[in-house]
Amino acid sequence: MKKFCLILALAILFLIPTRGVYSEPYVKASRTADLIIYLRPHLDPEIAAIHARYIDRYSSKWHVDRLKVISIANLESEFRADAKNPSGCIGAMQVNPRVHQDKLAKRRITLHELFYLKNNYDVGSEILHDCLKSSRSFEEALYKYSGGCKNYTRDVKKIYARLSRLSQLPSIG
Repeated sequence: MKKFCLILALAILFLIPTRGVYSEPYVKASRTADLIIYLRPHLDPEIAAIHARYIDRYSSKWHVDRLKVISIANLESEFRADAKNPSGCIGAMQVNPRVHQDKLAKRRITLHELFYLKNNYDVGSEILHDCLKSSRSFEEALYKYSGGCKNYTRDVKKIYARLSRLSQLPSIG
């Protein structure tokens, strides 16, 4: 019964268009933004839409599943562009600039510019693409992406599984 109620509540959630306070009326947010707001309900819908735009753009460019990018950004930073951890990883996807200097140099972006969502999702999606390409499974790719953390792999896979189930629900619009 609990499972049925949860599925019903989620279906209703995705039938209601997501609009922020500053949104124009009748403008529906993208499905990606809806998924971000599902994971982080207190995130401003305008901010979720910005994340969604870059996630859609760069997951497509690098041929990676956008749900995987959403799952990683959710766990890594809770979609905070200014996130920084003690080991020096920065931005929404927690890119390590020391490890990925080649990717920054190729784009001619500075350490400061890696905090920009556009740059962070571009570099992070390329890193994920490389990890997936050199791995036999999503789990192995996550292990590489995280620098060898099993708990991270487990947690991202849980988020990804939730998003995969949720994305199967029909949408209106």
